[in-house]
Amino acid sequence: MRQRPYASFYDWHDRKVKERGIVTEFVRLMYGRFSDPSISITSCQSDPPDCVILVNDTRIAVEVTELVDRDFLERVVRAKEERGENFIAYDWAEWTRDKFFDAIKNRLCAKAKPKEVFGGPYSEYFLLIHTAEPGLDPNLCRDWLTEFAFRGAGIISSAYILFDYRPGVFLRVVEIPLADS
Repeated sequence: MRQRPYASFYDWHDRKVKERGIVTEFVRLMYGRFSDPSISITSCQSDPPDCVILVNDTRIAVEVTELVDRDFLERVVRAKEERGENFIAYDWAEWTRDKFFDAIKNRLCAKAKPKEVFGGPYSEYFLLIHTAEPGLDPNLCRDWLTEFAFRGAGIISSAYILFDYRPGVFLRVVEIPLADS
């Protein structure tokens, strides 16, 4: 199995296992519980949504997507192919406030209005954007997000960014403010 050479913290070869693991980490961080019997997480056979969180009798749909600089990732993958398996990227994509906002807006728009939603009804519909971008600081992103509320969220009732683990950084989940459409 080949590991992605850049922003690979959440990368996994089985998409369903990856998505469920991301949602499990989100629930653990948000609710402070990991094995609470009143909370269960299941992967959906049909997409969207990717997973369902069941809290007591409340069903929350969760759509999982990634925030990564695709152009930079492709450059790193090409460099690794050219330089061999032992190549390690010591550089990362630069993120500005505008680039970050555009990327969030892109992910929201891509997931806001699916043609069909399977397995409902749901009491809420979450968008969970995970990232392992080393150039994105969770505290700075939280500060940027206080300046703006995103419109056009469609069926999405709440949106969050889940950051990868970083030693000494305790903020891992940031809520994305949504405006009424």
